[in-house]
Amino acid sequence: MVRKIIDQYVDDVVRQLPVSKRRQAEKKLRGAIYEMLTEYTDGEKPVSRDARAILKELGSPDEVAESYYRQRRKAKGRSRRIPAGAVAGIFRLLMILSAVLVTLGTFLVVTGVTSNTALVFAGAVIALLMMAVRMSIPVVEGIRLSFTRKEKKR
Repeated sequence: MVRKIIDQYVDDVVRQLPVSKRRQAEKKLRGAIYEMLTEYTDGEKPVSRDARAILKELGSPDEVAESYYRQRRKAKGRSRRIPAGAVAGIFRLLMILSAVLVTLGTFLVVTGVTSNTALVFAGAVIALLMMAVRMSIPVVEGIRLSFTRKEKKR
């Protein structure tokens, strides 16, 4: 049960990190957690309560991922990362906007207020663009990962 709790926590943290850094970060985080757990239990066999206490001390997976990005920014002097929740919110907002435009445009055309279908077209274009972006994110991350692997081989 302890391993399952730790695995879930590490997965939740690593999922928020760049694909190319996930494996290394996972090893470091898992090692640090097990080291802390060994110290916490004084070498005795840990139970799930011990694992939860250690993970609570580390903070939420979001906080740990954010600290990774803070350290990375300090090391590289980069700009701030957009939180995953903000990106999801933007996508959700744009999809709602798209649905409203399509619904409003269809209503106006059906009721005879206008024959202009620009609202329907704009809503459909926004929806298609959002779907294309959402579908391309894993592909872009995969391409980025393959480039980093090739660079390491050289």
